[in-house]
Amino acid sequence: MDRRDFLTTSAAGAVAAAGLRVSGAIAQEAATADKPSAALNLGSQESKLPGKSLREKVENLQKFGGTGLEIGGNVAGRAQELKDAIAGTNVKISAVCAGYFALIDPDKAERQKGAERLKEVLSAAGEVGSTGVIMVPAFNKHPQLVGREAREALVELLPALGEHANKCGTRVLLEPLNRKEAYFLRQ
Repeated sequence: MDRRDFLTTSAAGAVAAAGLRVSGAIAQEAATADKPSAALNLGSQESKLPGKSLREKVENLQKFGGTGLEIGGNVAGRAQELKDAIAGTNVKISAVCAGYFALIDPDKAERQKGAERLKEVLSAAGEVGSTGVIMVPAFNKHPQLVGREAREALVELLPALGEHANKCGTRVLLEPLNRKEAYFLRQ
């Protein structure tokens, strides 16, 4: 419940408690005023859709009722291809599933290289109108800091990454996975 809902509900309750009659329709209208309606948007990963070309996959997604296309991390250099594939449809690039960028690697130079690669993907994601770039700080198979050190390394990098994402009109989406895939970021 946000502040507006709280105040509206409290005001309606106060009126009812004071013994004034408020019609159900007016109370309902007051409780839902200026509230956007929720919508369920279905999407799919590019690799899971049937079709020989990207355009055919997008057309199939639209035919199935989907509106969001999640693409792999190879978005850099594909911006025009992606824009052409969704042109004239109601499909948008929902997310870029980019995976791993070594952001909690024990080697600080590797962390910096990972952050620069992520910035490149964020730039491309913003260019195609993606909501964000889904990434995992480290999979179990990768070298990584643990505990507080890992958290501190990530927190050190995130402000600059967030600012870059914001400039590009997109977001960094940290994906918590189960402990068999990634120990870090599951709490």
